[in-house]
This record gives sequence, structure tokens and C-alpha cells, in this order.
Amino acid sequence: MTEPKIAMPDSDRAAVAHILNVTLCDLYVVYVKLRNFHWNIEDHHFRDYHILFEEQFNQVIQEIDDTAELVRQYGYLAFGSMKEFTANCRLFEQSSSRLESQSMIKQILEDHETLIRYMKADADTILDKYKDAAAQNFLVDLITKHMKMAWFIRSNVEKK
Repeated sequence: MTEPKIAMPDSDRAAVAHILNVTLCDLYVVYVKLRNFHWNIEDHHFRDYHILFEEQFNQVIQEIDDTAELVRQYGYLAFGSMKEFTANCRLFEQSSSRLESQSMIKQILEDHETLIRYMKADADTILDKYKDAAAQNFLVDLITKHMKMAWFIRSNVEKK
């Protein structure tokens, strides 16, 4: 495949592709966690949480695909193995151990909010250091989506 000619030095394209690949890894961890919680939720909110987690993992899987395809547009391979995902992600995986529903909700909320903070910092770096408005806009769009997902999750956190 020929190198993209998109008015960016190769080193900048590589750096932006790496940032996007790390985002891809983080999204994959959120996706797997949402799937895990969707399958394993047990309590009187089962139906609502089961549906909420499913809606979110369906959205995140599309974001994963879009992110991987953007990495390819920069001329680099998208990470695609569990080894690459776990080695490069900034979020923590959750085992299938039995969790209370509120623990699941709080973990997903924390992941969305942490991912938002990472993507904001990455978007700033991409624009300030690499002058790449396209990738920055892509991340800003993801931030907006995760802010909405966080709001939906936050609305389910029980107040004590």
C-alpha cells in the first residue's frame, strides 16, 4: 500500500496513528466490560441495565470499527489482538466475578469519564503538536458520545 499523502510528515502520522490505536485499546476494554456486565447483571434492575449495557456496547463497537479504520487511513495497522489491546490500554479490565449492579454501574461510569479525560488530552496533543484537525475532531466526536453515555450511566447511580 502506498503511503498517504495528506500534508503530514510521516513521523506525525505515526504519532497520531499510535494515539488512535491506544484509544482503540481503551474502547475495546470498555466494550468487553459492557458485554461482561450485560451478560452477568443480576438484580431487580436486570432488564433496564441489561438493555442499557447492550445499547452502549453496540455504540462502542461501532466506535472501535471507526477508530481502527481511521488508523488505517493514516497508513498504519490498527491493533487487533488481545495482546495488543491489553498491552496498550489505559483502562482496567474486569473479571467475570460476581459484582453488585451498582458496582458495575460505577465502574462503567468511571471508565467513560476516564476515557473522556484521556481523549480530551489526546485531542489537545493532536491539534497542538501535530496540527491535525481531522483526528482531533474525530476524538471530540467520541468525547461527546461518551459524555452522553456517562450521563445515562450516572443517572442510574443510586444516591445514598
